[in-house]
Amino acid sequence: MTGPAARWTARGYQRCWTTRAAGDTLAVVRLDRLGRSLAELVASVAMLKERGIALLSLEEKRPRA
Repeated sequence: MTGPAARWTARGYQRCWTTRAAGDTLAVVRLDRLGRSLAELVASVAMLKERGIALLSLEEKRPRA
């Protein structure tokens, strides 16, 4: 399976969403790891917010030269 549906069925990705609880922080290397489109990214961030899970993006946090 390829495309957006494949992302939701990957075991690691599913585990990422099912093992987090309110008060946890989800760290990702880059925001694009949360969705392949802006709509998917916004939906992922909204879901995290609804569940009380903080988001930390390592790449976007790092200063750029």
